[in-house]
Amino acid sequence: MKNIIVATDLSGVGRCSLGVSIPILSVMGHNVIPLTTGIFSCQTGFDGFHFAPNTQFVQFYEDIVRYQTPSALYVGFLTDKKQLEEMRFIAARKDKECIKFVDPIMADNGRLYPLYDNNYVADMRLLVRGSNCITPNLTEACLLCGVDYNELTALRTESGYLKEVGRVFGSICDMLQVESAVITGVVGKDFVGNVVYQNGKVNYITNDLVEGSFSGTGDIFASVVVGSILNGDSLLSAVQRASLFVYNSIAATAPDADVRKGTDFQRLLHTLI
Repeated sequence: MKNIIVATDLSGVGRCSLGVSIPILSVMGHNVIPLTTGIFSCQTGFDGFHFAPNTQFVQFYEDIVRYQTPSALYVGFLTDKKQLEEMRFIAARKDKECIKFVDPIMADNGRLYPLYDNNYVADMRLLVRGSNCITPNLTEACLLCGVDYNELTALRTESGYLKEVGRVFGSICDMLQVESAVITGVVGKDFVGNVVYQNGKVNYITNDLVEGSFSGTGDIFASVVVGSILNGDSLLSAVQRASLFVYNSIAATAPDADVRKGTDFQRLLHTLI
């Protein structure tokens, strides 16, 4: 069992963030230590949600490590530039043996989330540096590496699109100074793919495209990857497992379900044991 500090938010409505990371990592045999970045009444896809950031972020971390030594630090949603800078401070203080995973949550569908600006992107490049693994979606990878998202995705209906994504980001690990990277959610004509970079090699994992954009699938994916790696799986095996779990969790969700509430992943937790 590994002790994992999971630094991300918690939503009351919407199966995402800590609401999926805690059960997934727990059923995979790990001890989850939440470092809550903020609390949402409902995830941001709902109108009129309320939000309270954790304004004592560093103090929470210091209290935690006084009593529990982490084996891994998994960074997800951060509320603002100040909290990102505090996370850089925390990451710099962690033990060398503590594995660092970063899901650089800040954008999707070609644009930054309204919370953030280009200065945040520049700071995120500094945060991911030195990570053992990062899991940006395609938009976030484009922002981190200075790639034109619209120009790249204009090719999505053409054959060889996924391989072109692999080629464009071929130097992502060197550019961002990370050990490995997984670009998630690359949507083609009839597939959704993930591109895996490690040790100078590129691999591709695909599933059939499922209509609808469910809340929390990125959090589910990253949590399964983190849990699998900490259990000794290779990165490629971890991505294969995570990709299949996300696909199956969507398939297990009722066709008329509200996608803002996420998938019924709970039905499949036993498959991760």
